[in-house]
Amino acid sequence: MKVGIMQPYFFPYIGYFSLINEVDVFCFLDDVNFINKGWVNRNYFRSRNTDLLLTVPLLKKSQNKKINEHFIFEKKDFDDKFSKILKESYDSDIVLEIIKKQSDFSQNISEYNIEAIKFCMNQLGIRKKIFVASELNADSGLYGSDRIIEICKILGATSYINPIGGRSLYNKSDFDNENISLNFIENKFHSDFNYSTLHDLLTLDKQLLIEKLEKYEIT
Repeated sequence: MKVGIMQPYFFPYIGYFSLINEVDVFCFLDDVNFINKGWVNRNYFRSRNTDLLLTVPLLKKSQNKKINEHFIFEKKDFDDKFSKILKESYDSDIVLEIIKKQSDFSQNISEYNIEAIKFCMNQLGIRKKIFVASELNADSGLYGSDRIIEICKILGATSYINPIGGRSLYNKSDFDNENISLNFIENKFHSDFNYSTLHDLLTLDKQLLIEKLEKYEIT
C-alpha cells in the first residue's frame, strides 16, 4: 500500500495533489513544529493581474509550537480579505462555493488547511483515505525519518512516496529495514510559476488541469 505524508499547507500547489492522487492513503502531518516562511500559512494567488503572496495571519506564531497549535488571528478579517481577492481576481462559480465554506473552516490553521485541501480534492475528483497524524497515537518522541516510518507502519504502508525535494531528508536503507520502499514524486508539467492549486482551479480548463495534475514521474 502506497502512503503519502505531508504537512497541511494553505491551498498548496498542484504537485501536492499529484502526490495525493498517486498514493492509496494520505496523512496530514499536523503535529510537527511550524516553520516560518513555509507554506502552512501562505501561498501565491493573483490580485488585479499581479502576483500576490497571500499570508494567513497567525496568533502568537512560533517555531516552538506545533502546526496544530496555531490559530488564525482575527479570522473574520482574513476571510473578508481573502473573499475580496477571490471576487476581484477570479471569475468562476467555484469562488462562491469557497467564500460560502470559509466561514465554516476552523480558526485552527491545521484544521482550516485540511478542510481547504479536501475541498480542492473534491473539485479535482480525488477520493482517498485520509488520516491526521495527531490522531494516530504515534510515538511523540520520534523525529525526522523515524517518525515518518512509525506513521507508515501504523498505516500499513509497503511504499512511502515523498515529493522530490525530500531526497536529501531520507535514507533508503532506513525504509528498507522496515520493508517499506522509498520513492519520490516530481510533477513534470512545465510552468513558469507555481501558484496555489486554487488559482489553477479558478483559471484553467478542466482538461489542462487534469493534465497538470497527472503529469508526474515516480523515481
